[in-house]
Amino acid sequence: MSYDVIIVGASPSGLTAARYASEKGLKTLVLEKKPDLGVSDPANTMLYSMLDKTGLTVPEDCITHKLKGTRMYSPSGDFLEMDDPGFSMDRAKFDNFLLEEVYRKGGEVSFGSDVTSVLLNGSNVVGVISKDRNGSKEISSNIVISADGFRSYIPVQLGLHTTEHPLDVARGVQVDMTGLDIDSDFFEFYLGKEVAPGWKAAISPSGEDSASIAVCIRGDGSPDSYFDRFISKSIASPKFKDAKTSSRMYGLDTVATIPNQIVSDGFMAVGGSAGESGIAYGMLAGKIAAETATVACNSGDFSKGPLPRS
Repeated sequence: MSYDVIIVGASPSGLTAARYASEKGLKTLVLEKKPDLGVSDPANTMLYSMLDKTGLTVPEDCITHKLKGTRMYSPSGDFLEMDDPGFSMDRAKFDNFLLEEVYRKGGEVSFGSDVTSVLLNGSNVVGVISKDRNGSKEISSNIVISADGFRSYIPVQLGLHTTEHPLDVARGVQVDMTGLDIDSDFFEFYLGKEVAPGWKAAISPSGEDSASIAVCIRGDGSPDSYFDRFISKSIASPKFKDAKTSSRMYGLDTVATIPNQIVSDGFMAVGGSAGESGIAYGMLAGKIAAETATVACNSGDFSKGPLPRS
């Protein structure tokens, strides 16, 4: 069993890479360890200014709520309002849209397939070992793309340090809430060590009185503890007086990381695996990786020299 490109992880960056690689005629396989496309990443907002730079689109039926801009709050309660429109989206619907695009372009996706290691020929990555309910198997490929998030072990296996400053990654909790007293036209970011040391707390409206509330911190401490403090003892607390919680998720925020070593012979990392921040920019990285893989497959040169470094 052999492919031009194997992509590890059915993330937005991985599915975008698969979509464009398949469109270019490359035999493409996505391996995802989860049994289905159930959303495990809390990210669900985007700014149009970010999306426009990628040249990619989000279907209107995936967008749940549009916003006029962003308000950035200081610890004193003063805020700066920025005219930077964005939107909240239904991540499950959006991810399934990306999946259908892969299928439509002829790509393959295998769920319940856990990649346990890459295959090497000297320093060249030449495939993966994948384990599913039927056991382990070797699958060969010209290029492997890691799109399975910041905690991906594949770059580690290759001796790569994908971020220049790993401690810059923030740990976060995101809670969906209703019954909020908010201005649903604006994202709100709250800064300060009492609220979220090292990064920020955010209110991302998803409707008239509903929003995703995220608290991301760096350093010591519990995101849950800072979340509780944010909703009960901060300048934003009055907004949560009658709030009700519907779901809670955890994740890592790579927004301030600097990508470092993200390529090797026959290998590229994209999205969180490469320390790249934001859904839109991860998708753009996936598109660039697919275009680069096409050039490599056409030339037969899979060494890291021609592959994109950031």
